[in-house]
Amino acid sequence: MPTVSRRLAPTGERHNTVPVSYPLALGLTLAVEVPIFVVALRVARLLPIRQAVVIAVGVNLATHPVVWLVLVRAGSAYWPLFGVVEVGAWLGEAALILLCVRCDRAVIGLTALVANTGSCLAGLLLS
Repeated sequence: MPTVSRRLAPTGERHNTVPVSYPLALGLTLAVEVPIFVVALRVARLLPIRQAVVIAVGVNLATHPVVWLVLVRAGSAYWPLFGVVEVGAWLGEAALILLCVRCDRAVIGLTALVANTGSCLAGLLLS
C-alpha cells in the first residue's frame, strides 16, 4: 500500500501522490502480508512453510505493481480509486492463492482480506 502526501499536480490542483520509493512500499507490504499468509496457510494445514512463503511473495509480486501504478497515476482521483484498487488486490490475491491451493474459499478470502487490511493500515500509519 503506497503512502500519501499532498503535492501540486501539473494543472495546479492539489492531489495525493506517492512520496516513498517502490522498493520501500513493496518491502512494507511483504513484511506485513507474508507472515499473515504463511501463518494462516500453516494453521489450516494447507501448505508447508516454504511453499506458503513462495505463494505469499508471488501473489504480492503479481498484485503490488498494479496497485502502485494505478495509485501513482491517480492524481486527484487517488482516494476514490484507493478503495477500488485495494479491493481488487484483495480479490486478486485470493484468486491467485486459490489457483495454487484448492481449499475452502472462505479461508483464503478471509486471509487475503486480513493481509491486505494490515498492509493498508501499515501504509496509512507510515504516511
